[in-house]
Amino acid sequence: MSDSLIVCLCMLGIGVIFGGFSILFKVISDRSKAGCDCKTYGTVIRMLRARHYYGHNTTATPMLTPEIKYMANGYEIVSHNNLYSTNSKYNVGDTIPILYDRNNPQRFVIEGQNLFKVFIITFGIIGGICILAGIILGIISFL
Repeated sequence: MSDSLIVCLCMLGIGVIFGGFSILFKVISDRSKAGCDCKTYGTVIRMLRARHYYGHNTTATPMLTPEIKYMANGYEIVSHNNLYSTNSKYNVGDTIPILYDRNNPQRFVIEGQNLFKVFIITFGIIGGICILAGIILGIISFL
């Protein structure tokens, strides 16, 4: 087996692994939104801090998530999700679009928020480039 064929197979393997992770992140992202098909608008009533920090560093920038009040199935719901961030783009009093689960109105996602978007795109691009490079190297090795 020639060196270029080995490199070709390695590139294809790396591409498949990265592509697989991209697909995995997409599936996880889609599952987190499953069932959340009712749209409404909620109001941020306060910002909640995460209870735990990695490394227990109490001087670290606080991890925040918005607590949101909204109407669902004729009831006023106050809830928050578990997506914490150090740079929240929401402020108290903001009105934001959300999607909630009609069978479990406490469960919601903020419309347009995708936790894994960066990972899906990055791993997909790297995987695609590696697969393409592997195919090109494979064609070159057989010429």
